[in-house]
Amino acid sequence: MKKILLIALVAMALVLTACGEQTPNGPVFAPFIGGTQAIEMEQVPGMPPNEVGAILDNGNSPFGIQLRLNNVGEYDIDTTKGDELFLELSGISSSQFGITEADLTQRLDAPLPGARKIIGGNIQPGQSTVLTFEGLSYKADAMGDTPITYNLNLCYDYETRSTTQICMVGDVTGALVNQKQQEICKVNEQKKPYNSAGPVQVIEMNEIPQGGSKVTLIIKIGHVGTGDVFKAGSDNGCSYALQNPDRNKVEVKVHLPEQSEANLQCAGFTSSGHEATGEVTLFEGTPRTITCNVESTGSAKTYYQDLLSVDMRYRYGETLQDSIVITDVGVLS
Repeated sequence: MKKILLIALVAMALVLTACGEQTPNGPVFAPFIGGTQAIEMEQVPGMPPNEVGAILDNGNSPFGIQLRLNNVGEYDIDTTKGDELFLELSGISSSQFGITEADLTQRLDAPLPGARKIIGGNIQPGQSTVLTFEGLSYKADAMGDTPITYNLNLCYDYETRSTTQICMVGDVTGALVNQKQQEICKVNEQKKPYNSAGPVQVIEMNEIPQGGSKVTLIIKIGHVGTGDVFKAGSDNGCSYALQNPDRNKVEVKVHLPEQSEANLQCAGFTSSGHEATGEVTLFEGTPRTITCNVESTGSAKTYYQDLLSVDMRYRYGETLQDSIVITDVGVLS
């Protein structure tokens, strides 16, 4: 009997614990889909053909290489507004494959919208496109079956948007001891940044009280993708050369809503009213910290949650590697 009673008490305790861990009801702040990818690369089956004997030497087998690009991030690549996306085929000799040097680069010639969260929390997928290298034909005489490895180097402009709920107060000292205000927001805690899908993100943010009506925000920006970061619109494309001055550069805009009762200043940035702009270098993938001061312009009684936005603009480079096998016609005959 005692054993049955003990089991019943344990079961009741587990039920109560589970009830206590339930997520509270009410609206949830989740403005973005999220994720670390921007453009997903997918090779189209049969482009190039991979069957044995599909590609012959001496120009006997014309073929193409085609790549599908899916915009799984949340930024619309708009070629009409200066955004660029281009794909380079490297690792082969253009003359050996019967094409020109210019044929080794294919460019996006129309906008490529990204994914987005719509009414009701539903997700509208981003759009896709294909880029094709056509008219390839191995002109040389192969000495036996010859494997050739090539790279598809993708380079494109992209942007990640981040937003974080911060605490705005007119009296910082009072906010530290006022329990009612702390139920609304706190001026001394780590905040949770929300990022749109993309490989460069705000990975951490802390709000620190400074006294009076001023708080400091410590914003950490990091590279969370698998490719490489370059300055947006760089004349150097996505050059991996160590001497490329545009490697690891990110343009950053930190801003509050225009209606905010506050002024914003960020160290090393150009600041004006509600926004500050500048550039950071994510040296070899190392995160970079930005320090910003936010000063309330409202009354001493002011306290509310505001949205701090961080827009990060950059160029991104990724590579897909594959291979083909050139079949020696002499071996087949």
